[in-house]
Formats: sequence, C-alpha cells, structure tokens
Amino acid sequence: MEITTKDIIDNYSRRLSLFKDLLSCIMRERENLINRDIRGIWSSLEEKQSIVDSIEETTSQLNGIMVKDAVNRDMLERERSKIVELSRSLMRLKQEIRARVSENVSFINETLGFFNEIISAMTMSEADKCASYGPYGNARRGRRCLMYQGRV
Repeated sequence: MEITTKDIIDNYSRRLSLFKDLLSCIMRERENLINRDIRGIWSSLEEKQSIVDSIEETTSQLNGIMVKDAVNRDMLERERSKIVELSRSLMRLKQEIRARVSENVSFINETLGFFNEIISAMTMSEADKCASYGPYGNARRGRRCLMYQGRV
C-alpha cells in the first residue's frame, strides 16, 4: 500500500489532535487531583487510556515512515513545509505533556509524603516524640530546668 503525502499530513493532523486531547485530559486530571475528585480521576484515567490507544493506532498506520522520509519524497514545497510544521508542533506538544505529567506525579508524591508524615506522627512511639515538633513549630526538647520556666 502506497502512502501518499495527503495520508501523511492527515495522520500528523490526527496525531496532533489526539495529543491536544491528551493534554487537556491531563490538565483536567490535575484539577481533579487538587480538588480530590476520585470519580474525576478515574474517568480521566479511562479517557487517557482511550486516547493513548488511538495514538498507538495512528502510529501503526505510519509504521516505518519518518519525517525525513516524507521530506525526501517528491512533493510540493508547501506540503513538505506543512509536514515539517506539524512534526514540530507535535514535538512541542509532547514536551508540554511531559511537563504536565511530571507536575501531576510530583503533586501525587508530595501528597503521599504529607500523608505518610501525618501517619508517622500519629503512630510515633514515646521515644520518637522528643525529636518531633511541638505547637507553633518549635522543636520539642527534653525536660527543662524549672529556673528557665519562671517569669521575670
């Protein structure tokens, strides 16, 4: 099956559209994480999986065709520049998606670390409590001499 230049452009346009959908889904996932919307997070996961499956389908359609191959074909300059521009837009979008995913993962890790600290503080033994923080962020210390507790 011969792949035409129009097929390549259509495929890149479809991939670009799918990656934009993926980015918007990741942004919605971020909002769901912040708002602690569990149902929204699950629906985002299902939507992301559907989008990723579609992206993989478009990838398999152009298996073996690279941008360099498309540029080297006999095609009009307008078509060649269109493919290159779509490819660059796709690369920028992929970088944006990586950044947003990294932010979401960081948010999840920070939240889990916070909950881990809370659980650790609640289950702390008496020996560990002296190393923890007391009210107003002051470090707890051992017993102080009565002389230092009096008012002047």
